[in-house]
Amino acid sequence: MGSAGLQVAVFGDKQRGDMHLRRIALVIPAVLSILVCLSSCGRVSSTKTSLDVTPCAGYRWPVKIGIDRGAKSMNLTSQMTTIAALDGIALTHLPLDSRSVPAETTVYELQNVILLETDIQPDLDYHLIVRDKTGKRITLESPDPSCPGRSAFAKQIAAVRHTLDTLKPPVGTVLNVTGVGFYDALGSGGMELHPLLSICVGRNCRPDSATNGGRPSSANAHS
Repeated sequence: MGSAGLQVAVFGDKQRGDMHLRRIALVIPAVLSILVCLSSCGRVSSTKTSLDVTPCAGYRWPVKIGIDRGAKSMNLTSQMTTIAALDGIALTHLPLDSRSVPAETTVYELQNVILLETDIQPDLDYHLIVRDKTGKRITLESPDPSCPGRSAFAKQIAAVRHTLDTLKPPVGTVLNVTGVGFYDALGSGGMELHPLLSICVGRNCRPDSATNGGRPSSANAHS
């Protein structure tokens, strides 16, 4: 190999080496977070780093998707609430595989919230950020129906996901939803609705009756 070829090869090796170092630098904090969580995830943490890095797994996963022991005994009648009220809930102790009562044993309903953004998380959840008319925000999550398995909410999870896949609501859409309260200390840092149990598109629509594909007139679908 000539000197020019050798220089190119060496430069290429250096680039690959630098890339590997950067990847290692990104992985180390995540590994340290997991190690910390193994010893202390039962307590609320102020970090916003999510441990949901693989499909169908993550921080407090049994509680998130309703395979914990308490899920089957929950009353699924929804209680009307506001984002401000949910935002005011602060929990100081979070068991890894059971629920905080009553915050995480209640099904909440939010009316006329506006969709700000959506994305798919590494754990395959649909991640919806919504706001109310005052600008307060909350996270709503729709798990992948292939993940819950024996979840107490499997039917509702599948129905919500079907509705979202069918309607594909754009940013700015008005939503009415019900969902189980979940305190995500390592994600949003507060209360979420996870999983969503019903959803409909349009101002003042009824989520329980519309989740299986119903949709109000398009005139009411945006704020």
